[in-house]
Amino acid sequence: MKKIIALSFFFLSSLSTSELKAQDFEFRLVNKQYLFSQVMSKVGMSIERDMAQYVDSLDYANSAERRAKESLIREGQEKLKTAEGMNLVSSQTTMNLLLNDYNKFIENLELKKQKKYEQLLAPYKKSMNEAIQSVADQNNIDHVIPTHDENGKQIVLYFSPQEAQKYDMTLQVLEYLNSN
Repeated sequence: MKKIIALSFFFLSSLSTSELKAQDFEFRLVNKQYLFSQVMSKVGMSIERDMAQYVDSLDYANSAERRAKESLIREGQEKLKTAEGMNLVSSQTTMNLLLNDYNKFIENLELKKQKKYEQLLAPYKKSMNEAIQSVADQNNIDHVIPTHDENGKQIVLYFSPQEAQKYDMTLQVLEYLNSN
């Protein structure tokens, strides 16, 4: 008999208890957060090194622009000290524009860093998902329910600890990852 596995917790929650009993569900759980932490314990130093090199190159490439923006801000601050009347209003407006421009510049650099970090993590996330799929395929399981969402929040599943352990395939996936 083919095993039917729920696609997600939300699918399960939409079914009544009688509907669940009427079908042949066999669940497998996987704690992606734990798996990812185990993968990172092995490759984290490499990613940190690559990230540090990227940040250095990004800072170097943008250092002239950063210095120019900071210089304009310092000049604006000096003008503000001596400005009066309409010149004060104009200087304050100019300072606000310079600070906004500088903040956008810094935010853009941070977005570039975050994008690079995600690029560095992507192959490891992909291999983790492939390992989950391989273990599921080996055990004739169509789908696996994650125990955490994409943001790391735990999905509430109502199992006793013994039941959760029975259905959890996290360690099988970890063994698979370690063997490949």
